Amino acid sequence: MGGPLDEIRRLLRTLKLDDSLLFLGHLLAVSREEVLDPGLERWVSRLKSRPPDFVILFMAKLLILEANNFRSRVLDFHMYKKLQDLFFQLDDPISHDPDWVNAETTGFFERLLGNQIPLQSRFKTRDIGLPLALFRDAGTPRKPGDYDLKGELESELAMPIEEFIALGYLCRAVRFALGIRGTFTPMYLAEAFKQGFTWCRPETWEPFLKRVARTRDEFRSCCNRPEYRVKDSLFVPFEFNPLYRFPVLDVGGSRFVAVDPELVLKRATWGLFFDMFERDGTSFSRRFGDVFERLVGEMLQSVVAKQSLWSDAERNELPGRQASKQGFKRGDWAYKGAHCTVLFECKTLRPSLPLRHYGQQEHIDEFRRRVVSGLEQVVVQSQAIQAGAWDDEGFTPSPAVCVLVSYGRFYTANYPPFRNRVRKLLMDKGYTVPPFVVLSIEEFDLVIRLTERGRSLDELLLQVAESDGSIDVLRPYHVDLEGNIISSTFSHSKNQEFEDALINIPAMLAGLH
Repeated sequence: MGGPLDEIRRLLRTLKLDDSLLFLGHLLAVSREEVLDPGLERWVSRLKSRPPDFVILFMAKLLILEANNFRSRVLDFHMYKKLQDLFFQLDDPISHDPDWVNAETTGFFERLLGNQIPLQSRFKTRDIGLPLALFRDAGTPRKPGDYDLKGELESELAMPIEEFIALGYLCRAVRFALGIRGTFTPMYLAEAFKQGFTWCRPETWEPFLKRVARTRDEFRSCCNRPEYRVKDSLFVPFEFNPLYRFPVLDVGGSRFVAVDPELVLKRATWGLFFDMFERDGTSFSRRFGDVFERLVGEMLQSVVAKQSLWSDAERNELPGRQASKQGFKRGDWAYKGAHCTVLFECKTLRPSLPLRHYGQQEHIDEFRRRVVSGLEQVVVQSQAIQAGAWDDEGFTPSPAVCVLVSYGRFYTANYPPFRNRVRKLLMDKGYTVPPFVVLSIEEFDLVIRLTERGRSLDELLLQVAESDGSIDVLRPYHVDLEGNIISSTFSHSKNQEFEDALINIPAMLAGLH
């Protein structure tokens, strides 16, 4: 007799694909309280907790793999509840590890939280403003020889970055369009064009949909890519879901379904990285690093005086300066604060698929090696500063804090067991290790917001670096922001500029009803 996963697959095989996907999308919208449906809400309220996003998207993926449009039965709440109950009967792989009592728990939390938190933390203004600042603004060359990320990306997309994002925004708006929640046709795009959204030109639809949509068979092929599949069925709940890459399903008849329209917007913003990475691989990562470093500097300059900042890139451009910097390793940016010196190292790190799939010791060790390698740059620089080797750069011996800013978010980078091992590895190399913290670029945006609200940047980061190192080191500060955790002078302003220039929201919603 098969287990819960086999039963889930069996039940999904009995369903009609497109209408069942629409139900999942509607359930997701009701669960998020975006759509009012009193009848469905009554059933949802009887559950112990609202249907989790990650469970709904897991079911959507398996539905595409198992169902077809030749069935007549459509998914309803009662079957969904049965499917959700079966999902929570699935064993976590850690329970099958004979040495789980002694095993490092970093991998368990990384794959668990990595599948849940991204879907529960949705900040539309950051998902537009910050990617625009990165791919468009920081990606625009400042001088001859700079990497033209904006130019390369727009050549690859065959349209301006703003228009690609605007099309993602439009697809996200299907949840509000009466009568077509979760699904759209080319007529929907044509109507937007007629309503005056000139960026929604017919010649942009095809290249946009080519990047965000797949037919059922194409989606199945994507699921079978070796890097996306797990080797052990115990890890299937943590397997990469191609809906993150292709959040729109072409169900035939010129109809497209987006179970979670939020994923379309994420694909059209943060997903721009992978358009280039899948084309050029690690060579793109190296070029992208300079742009990422520039973004962090621009975010810093939005809240502190430029004269209080030191830049590795700018320092090496000065006449007579040598890039080797007396042979010392160094970070990308430094801030000379009143309380301490903050040293920043910017890395385009992101969780690997094996780490998120399995979280096994070999993957944790590789993750830790990458973090240690990044922190080593600023730890060595801090040690050299204390020895007086950087006096001529304006750095006199003083307390320091080291910050590693990563592109992707690692949910356990500041988790005490992981952080303690990172510290030990650095000490084993003979370093005196100052307080340190690892922040994703989105978390760093929250730091910028806190600084806007009057907190001292260096004092704040020192407090965060010296905290107990919980999973979310910035969570205690959320209450100070009253829910507004998007930087005003940076992410929010760029989002507002985008909306003012391309999107007239009231007109869009009124015109597309």
